[in-house]
Amino acid sequence: MRDLGTTEGPLSQGRGPHRPVIDALVTGPSGSAALFGTAFVIVVLMRAPFLGPGYGTDPDAWSVAYAARQIAETGRYFASRFPGSPVQEFLCSFLWRGGPRLLCGASAVMSAIAAGFFALLFRRAGGRPALLAALALASVPTIHIVGVQALDNDWGLAFILASWYAALNGRATLAGVLLGLAIGTRISTVVWFAAPAATLAVSSDAAHRLRRLAMFTAASALVAAIAFAPLYIQLGLGFLQVYGDRHVPLVWFLKLPSVDLWGIPGTLALCVAVPMALWPKRADAVPAVLDRKLPTAELLGWLAGIAGVLAVYVWAPLEAAYNIPAVPLTIMLLAHRLARPAFTALCVALLVSPWLLKVREAHAGRESAFGEIGPFMVGGQAWVLEARGPALENQYRRRQMIRERDEILARARALTGENVLIVDGWMSVIRTTLNGRRLGSSTFYYRSGEPGVSRLRARGARVVDPFP
Repeated sequence: MRDLGTTEGPLSQGRGPHRPVIDALVTGPSGSAALFGTAFVIVVLMRAPFLGPGYGTDPDAWSVAYAARQIAETGRYFASRFPGSPVQEFLCSFLWRGGPRLLCGASAVMSAIAAGFFALLFRRAGGRPALLAALALASVPTIHIVGVQALDNDWGLAFILASWYAALNGRATLAGVLLGLAIGTRISTVVWFAAPAATLAVSSDAAHRLRRLAMFTAASALVAAIAFAPLYIQLGLGFLQVYGDRHVPLVWFLKLPSVDLWGIPGTLALCVAVPMALWPKRADAVPAVLDRKLPTAELLGWLAGIAGVLAVYVWAPLEAAYNIPAVPLTIMLLAHRLARPAFTALCVALLVSPWLLKVREAHAGRESAFGEIGPFMVGGQAWVLEARGPALENQYRRRQMIRERDEILARARALTGENVLIVDGWMSVIRTTLNGRRLGSSTFYYRSGEPGVSRLRARGARVVDPFP
């Protein structure tokens, strides 16, 4: 029976009624539009059960929702946090009335678009298991988690993969516009410039190469500059700020880009796959998944993209999601070196990573999860290993977060007289819920040192601990 993919391959040569069906599920439909649509629909269905409650466990997701409402109601740009995500914030200003499910749903759609473009890229690069590779990308735990919250990470991923695909097709201006939108969504994606630029260079003939690279660069710079113009006009370069303590313990520095980003099964698979990929290939070796010559210039561009992403993370090792732009490049590079069985095993490990095994800090008073092991000490910190994976654990914390928010607001409603409540990291959640910082006679503040706190205390306001 003829294979359902675009070319003949090892799976199509096997006999048995189940072989073509399995091959079709791995490779996806033969047409580009059908392949994109299949990946898109599957990823949306994967995300749909996780779009609530609330905007997510990351306070930045709540800040995006608050900024979107302010932009919609005032007509002026309002940054969710610096350095801002103007493209996402402006687009979400049209969606904020739909609440958490619509804003989180928008992230899910962008996540699905990213998977669709990665499937197209993978097939154009010569890979047969394009659908499997796309679903593996979408299943990377951090990509899944940010894809169900009102965060900008998967928005940026969708734009950079669309830019990469346009570059592969020689569409220099379109690739530049899409990269500019990615930068306008997450300014740190500027370090990804080398990857699509290298692909554009090797896909262009010598007579048009410099002109196309110039068009690509100019378009990306212009779109990014327009996106950040509201911030620059107000603050100059002062909007280029990073929040958070960048001096993290070594165990956290290593944990975020490994088991937090890829999941435990995915990280274990990478520990085997990367040495296999780096090992010199014999002349008679089994062909790699992407068995086409990778030009040196393109290889260097992809490596530069990964190095740029890692450099940003080393400079500000605050979140696993900072490493997301390196994920598609890593998968593509491994596909250029691994044989199909090894690459398939890696993809399967990534597919199960959101659902199986999670390492987290041991918290006193938190109820134990089924199959929990620990606590055990690593790097002076107590940890536990859960059987449920990062996506399920994050959903548990999301529900718990809403319950705790409601308890804080209930305590505030019960207070009489003028009160000040210091809520630290809960401020963005409270502010978005109330569309402000006042609830009855109570006012919420992030820190006790803010000027507003001193003024209220001078008027006789009590400082109340909102936490039991």
